[in-house]
Amino acid sequence: MLPRSDEEARSRSIESTITEWDSVFFGVDVHVRSVVTRDYLYTEYLPGTMHDGSEGELYELNDDPLQRINRFDDPQYRDARATLSGYLRAHQERPGERATPGVLVAPV
Repeated sequence: MLPRSDEEARSRSIESTITEWDSVFFGVDVHVRSVVTRDYLYTEYLPGTMHDGSEGELYELNDDPLQRINRFDDPQYRDARATLSGYLRAHQERPGERATPGVLVAPV
């Protein structure tokens, strides 16, 4: 269950939220993984028909709350990118049930 307030999130030590989106529709494969923290929004595009797996987005939310400046390829953000990518790797490797890609779970 998601926290209902910042206070509840802090008490539960929730420092980041991860989202996953997989779409296979009319032969177009798109796979997206994102993590948002207090400071950043980081997205990786996994290989599919639209992306080769090297693309992504990185926004510094304090200085750019409207997410207009993509810092993904900016060398100054290499450490932040590595940390955030690590969050996504840890999430992917966690134990537990996984959805099966390509299986319709909820029509959206």
